[in-house]
Amino acid sequence: MQHSGRVAGGDINFTFNNSVDDISYDVNTGLMAILTGYTSSLVSVQGINAVGGSSQTLEIPNNNDQTVATNTAISNMVFTWGGTATDASVVGIPALGIDFVKDIPNKTITVSGTPTGNVNFTITTSGTSGTSVSGSGTISILGLPSGDEIHNFTATGLNSTFYTFTSANINSTAGNTTYDGLTLTARLKIESATLITYSTLAESTLTLVFDPTFNGMIKLNGVNYTAASGIVVIPSLPAGNYSITKNNTTNLFYIKTAYSTLSSNIFNKDDLTLYPNPVTNILYFNAPSSLNIEKIEVYDITGRLMNTGKLNENELDLSNLIKGNYIIKIYCLEGIISKKIIKN
Repeated sequence: MQHSGRVAGGDINFTFNNSVDDISYDVNTGLMAILTGYTSSLVSVQGINAVGGSSQTLEIPNNNDQTVATNTAISNMVFTWGGTATDASVVGIPALGIDFVKDIPNKTITVSGTPTGNVNFTITTSGTSGTSVSGSGTISILGLPSGDEIHNFTATGLNSTFYTFTSANINSTAGNTTYDGLTLTARLKIESATLITYSTLAESTLTLVFDPTFNGMIKLNGVNYTAASGIVVIPSLPAGNYSITKNNTTNLFYIKTAYSTLSSNIFNKDDLTLYPNPVTNILYFNAPSSLNIEKIEVYDITGRLMNTGKLNENELDLSNLIKGNYIIKIYCLEGIISKKIIKN
């Protein structure tokens, strides 16, 4: 205990710019570069027995997690297998503009392309001896949404980092309506000069909540949409720039841009939860019905495949595993989700 901890407090020192970072949801490129380039110098942990490595090997490039701007190609990722491994397979690609080339003589898999959405993939070795070893990669488009954008005028007035309000005025007379479990009172006056603009990088559904008695029309990019009991829902809007303007006079309480996050590998990984964590024997899954799970794989922290199976009524038996840290990989039609768990 006297000598526990890391010299100088750790391997990474980074200072955030609070005035910028506290209000930004963008990837911090400086911190990302440090983290993706980090290699641990840890040799051993006292009291923990080392797990024997496999005679199969997989060399994972240090650029296997990349974030690029829209319409920008990734840097090639080259995975190299060796040892007793005689081949390697790829799951998750080709997809969304990302593909791979396998070079068997040189034992490499090269991943390349220009992504049109977020992509996750896994490469797994195979051979006649030794245990399979896996490595994964993630490709993200900078700014691509992973969750819905909601603006509630009762909660935040005219302050928004997503929607822009021009010539906008809050009605001095409060209203009253409910939506999605919320009680809404503050409302924006939809007047001739009122303009609401926003931009999306993925397909979305727009929901607008007006006065509950409003059955008139509102314009989105100059097209009229009719409210039903104060609600307008416009589905399947492609990525692009949008403007909301007046047709009929009314008041707006709430705006929601909901992304089609469970299609084409663009989905919110937090929609799937695992519990309890730490787990003793049975791990339970809480997954949306729209998520098409194909198989589950459990890896130890060395990358060794420990368990493979399908969910049995949203639960997975892990009683055969020893205590330690593991990675659960959930393979879906929509992509791959990785979750870390602790086994007690």
